[in-house]
Amino acid sequence: MASRFLKLESGFSFNVAMGTNSTGITTYNGVVPYITDTISSYEERMKSERIQFTNLLTDEEIVNFINGKHSPEDNTDFAVDELLTITETIIDHATHDSIVNDILKEANAPYEKVDPSIKNNFISPLCILKSICCEISSCKDKACSGEEISIQTRTEVMFDKLKPYPWEAKAVLALAAFALEYGDFWHLAQLYGQCNQLTNSVPVLIKQATLKKREGEVLELNRLIKDTLEVSRLICKVEGLYIHNRTEDAPTLYTAVDSIPIYVFWTITAIVACAAKVTHLTSDEEKPYHLSYVVTKIGRIREILNKLHGRCVEELGGLLSWNRV
Repeated sequence: MASRFLKLESGFSFNVAMGTNSTGITTYNGVVPYITDTISSYEERMKSERIQFTNLLTDEEIVNFINGKHSPEDNTDFAVDELLTITETIIDHATHDSIVNDILKEANAPYEKVDPSIKNNFISPLCILKSICCEISSCKDKACSGEEISIQTRTEVMFDKLKPYPWEAKAVLALAAFALEYGDFWHLAQLYGQCNQLTNSVPVLIKQATLKKREGEVLELNRLIKDTLEVSRLICKVEGLYIHNRTEDAPTLYTAVDSIPIYVFWTITAIVACAAKVTHLTSDEEKPYHLSYVVTKIGRIREILNKLHGRCVEELGGLLSWNRV
């Protein structure tokens, strides 16, 4: 394949589609609106958030940017699938509604054994994960300069850090770094009330009392994290199909693979936004920190990738059946 940037994603539309979710609650573009939202105010907020996340970059500008930040090297190999498995385990537990509710209500969450599918000989790329963690955090900005760096700027820094890695590795490393911090965050919160001076004091520092007031925002954040995880899974699945089935008789596979770079961009943007949201949840800031734009964006990417992956599997399955005849 000559290029990974043959096709651009169509521009994001601000048209609002009203609907209801499984519990009968009204949604705008699949997202539960805030109580004060009307359709017009929701549209305005989405436009404002788009500026916040991308500074109104066009799809072509995004592609040019990520093309300049991608230079794979041979010495960056690591077990991407195993790191993704570990990341999935952390996120599945850290975003599980019942566990989060137990922690916020100061009840003891159930103890679970380590996932047996994780191999004992797995070597974690811990140094790069820690390095990425430092770039994700928005706390550092305020501590050093008193100003918060924009989501777009932090995303650009992330791509600099991940420049030598393949596309799927960029997404998994960024997500794993976030999971490392987020999992640790909820693990510390879970320790509260275990009759130990250390475990009772640490949750005070992460402002567990503030989290209780923002439980709804926590659950919204967790939904975005789950969708971002699913997008990362699908990126890895599509890349896996491409690596093992390079045939021109599966055009959908090429379409899907060509789309992956820009989907990795939005995955990393979502991860940076999630990290900023965590900082906001534990701050004294009263002004809301909205994620509706990126929630909608990631949700659409998940739907598109899921359909593309399904069609790829069907096409390749058809080719396999044809070759057997």
